Amino acid sequence: MTKMTIDDRIALNDIEPKELKRSYIEYALTAFLHGYLDIYEFKKLFKQLKKYKDEVELESKYLKILSSYQHRIPEDELKKLLRDIDMSNEYTYNYYEAFGENYLDLADTLYEPVEPKRVIPRIQENTRLTDEIMGYSLGYKDLVSYFKGSEAYYYAREHSKIIDAGFDTWIYGVNTKDDHGILRRYSIIVPPIKDLKTALINVHEIKHAIDLFDLIGQPYPEENDFEERARAEEERFVREYVRNKFGEYVRNK
Repeated sequence: MTKMTIDDRIALNDIEPKELKRSYIEYALTAFLHGYLDIYEFKKLFKQLKKYKDEVELESKYLKILSSYQHRIPEDELKKLLRDIDMSNEYTYNYYEAFGENYLDLADTLYEPVEPKRVIPRIQENTRLTDEIMGYSLGYKDLVSYFKGSEAYYYAREHSKIIDAGFDTWIYGVNTKDDHGILRRYSIIVPPIKDLKTALINVHEIKHAIDLFDLIGQPYPEENDFEERARAEEERFVREYVRNKFGEYVRNK
């Protein structure tokens, strides 16, 4: 069996809304033949079609990003991402298909149908997938933009060592040099940015370095909240930078 390519999936996204529209028409005609016609419910049903089109267009954006950065993505990771997209695609189609089934149920019961149950995130709800995919577009320029090229950021970059340690993430961190408890200098060890995980390690360690910048020449605080602040910075980076970057991509393509 021939494997589906990314371009095949994008082409399929042009077909699926037409399939759903055909399905909705069949449900509506079946209901009409049963003597049921409610213009309000009919219009409401076909509004779901527009929502579905928006979702598959979003999926096509995912796929185009993957296509652009395919050279950076390990084969097994690419397969996993495509499986996740396919699963989300199938669930999303079935979710909207269920609205047609509900419309047909109205013809038999005349009871208000319930919204289809959500088992896994639909395409528009799947922020984890968005974050992972956008991670492959990240580089050092993104960190400059995020940290706004501050003096503390450039100090951290100038005093950093990039090591590709793979799964041995214990090697990454901040090395401080003190003189009788007075912080004199520091350096950081970070991985090359390849994906979201490695970008977040960079954000985490750079945040540590920035917190230390104003403490050079002062006693190193034994009690501090540096770790909590670094973890919060990772979350902020994803929430305010990575997802905004994806939003800009969607608006401009």
